[in-house]
Amino acid sequence: MKKFLIFIVVIVAFSLILGTFLQKLPAMPILADGFFQSIKVGQPEQGYELFSNEYQQAVSLEQYKTWLQVTRLDQYQNVRWAGKGIMKNDQGKLAGVLYTKSGDSFPVVFYYVLDENKRWRISNVEIKPISNQ
Repeated sequence: MKKFLIFIVVIVAFSLILGTFLQKLPAMPILADGFFQSIKVGQPEQGYELFSNEYQQAVSLEQYKTWLQVTRLDQYQNVRWAGKGIMKNDQGKLAGVLYTKSGDSFPVVFYYVLDENKRWRISNVEIKPISNQ
């Protein structure tokens, strides 16, 4: 019985430590990086799934794919984030600079909302070309 009690205490302590650690992770950069990784590996559908339900209701998958081409996000090479993101209430914002395979760079801003399950979702992405190198 004593071993079982020690086992339970260890599991509870581990769960608390793990939960605290996971809450400290910068969710917004991780989500945005997942979005870009889906583009890089040629699976934009996975990136689409990271958007909020409201976005997906307003923008079809085909419109989303066209948007990726028009904005040249489908040419993603790398991104540098300016921090971990800003959170206020149920909204967030993450800014950075996107670099494309052709050498272009763009300021990029991701906007986030918490969904009904308290998970961050991308609500919008703002991109403006700034240079052609």
